[in-house]
Amino acid sequence: MHHMSAFVCITGASSGIGRALALSVPFEPCTLVTVNRRPAPEGEWIEADLADPAAWPDVARRISEGLTADRYDRAALLHFAGIGTPHATTADADLDEYMSAFLLNAAAGPVLAKAFIADARAAGVPATVVLCSSPGAAMPMPGMSHYGAGKLAMEYWTRAVAAEDDGVRALAVVPYAVDTPMVREVIAQTEGAPPVAAILRAAAERGELASAEGTAAEIWRLVVDDGVESGSVVPVGAVPPVVRGAARSDI
Repeated sequence: MHHMSAFVCITGASSGIGRALALSVPFEPCTLVTVNRRPAPEGEWIEADLADPAAWPDVARRISEGLTADRYDRAALLHFAGIGTPHATTADADLDEYMSAFLLNAAAGPVLAKAFIADARAAGVPATVVLCSSPGAAMPMPGMSHYGAGKLAMEYWTRAVAAEDDGVRALAVVPYAVDTPMVREVIAQTEGAPPVAAILRAAAERGELASAEGTAAEIWRLVVDDGVESGSVVPVGAVPPVVRGAARSDI
C-alpha cells in the first residue's frame, strides 16, 4: 500500500481485469470512481454505457468533479471497458452492434482520457493514464476487425500523447490470455468462432490462462513505478517468453 492521496477512475470495473483493479487499488487514502453499465465491487459508481458517445460528456464532467473536489498527490485513469462481440466477419456483422463495439473499443477511452489529463493538468496533479490494448492489435483476427482496430488505436494514442510531453504519463497494457468473462465467451464459441478461440481454448485446457488478479497486480506496479517511461506498451498476463520484454514494434 502506498500512503499518498490519489484519485483513481477505472472503466469496465464490473468484471474481468477492471474488477480486479478496483479490488486492489494500492493507494491510501484513495477516492475511487468506476464507470460501468453494472455496479462495481468498490468505489463510487457512474452508471454509463460507454458505447454511446452521448454519454461521454456527462461522464467526463462527473470524473472532473471528483478529481477537482479535493487536493490529491496523484491521479490515475485506467480504461478497461471493451467488448469482443460481434464475432462475425465485417460484412456479416450487424451494423448497430458493430458501430457500438467500434465506438467503445476505439474512441471512448481516448476521449475520456483527453478530458482527464486536461483536468489533472489544470488541478496540478501528476496523472497516469493506462489504456487496455490486446495482442489482436498486432495480429489481424478474422471476425474481430472492430476489436483489433480499436485496440491498435489505444497504442497509437498512448505514443502520441507521450510524444506531446504535456505532463501526463500515458501507458498501454497488452493482456495475454487472461481468464476473464470476455475470454471465456470467446472460448465458448463454436460455430462462427474467430480463430483466436481455439488458441484460448487450448491455453485454458492446459491451465495456462493468467488470473485477472495477478494481471491487475502487474498493472498497478506499472502505475506506481514512475520509472516506467511514458508511451510504453507493456505486455501483461500469460505473456509468451518471446514477447515478454520485447518492444511493441517487435511483437
